[in-house]
Amino acid sequence: MSNYFTKRKHSIYLAYVDYMVCAVGTNAQSLIDIGSRNCGYFRWWPWIEDKVSLDLAEPYRGSSVRSIKADFFEWEPDKRYEVATCLQVLEHIEDAPRFAHKLLTLADHVIVSVPYRWKPGTVRTHVQDPVDEAKFAGWFPHPPNYSIIATEPFSRRNGQRIVAYFDTKNPGSTAYRRTRALASRRMLDRAAPRI
Repeated sequence: MSNYFTKRKHSIYLAYVDYMVCAVGTNAQSLIDIGSRNCGYFRWWPWIEDKVSLDLAEPYRGSSVRSIKADFFEWEPDKRYEVATCLQVLEHIEDAPRFAHKLLTLADHVIVSVPYRWKPGTVRTHVQDPVDEAKFAGWFPHPPNYSIIATEPFSRRNGQRIVAYFDTKNPGSTAYRRTRALASRRMLDRAAPRI
């Protein structure tokens, strides 16, 4: 498990991501994560049989995960997935709108997180900071079905992130709200602990 993930695995924004995957992917059979950076959150969703990690340098490697080392812009998917996640990636991408548009072609349910209003230069590899709601929305062809600003309670700096959910088959719908009970049940019933 990467040091990057070890430092973040108990983050509030990842708890929101986990909840959203459990809600919209409660019966999902496939999930792809773009920009995994060797993060181990794939273990949180053991019922999803087909899991794919795609990363430019460090795809996650695990017994139940297909690892693909590729440039997302050049890579062509072999199928449409039920769930796609892209966490803390778009802020690194010069052509964020092109990247975001391609993300929404991958899956029925897409979950994205980015830093919220981080000061430019805080992270050397961020080319999009600061990102606010308007900038984030401008990258996508339609607004998210649901979004939240996740605030880390014990962070002294860089403590906020936008976490957004897109239903690519029903843009603008509120179907996500109807799945909350399923998500809560899935999270409580999981055999694998969230570590």
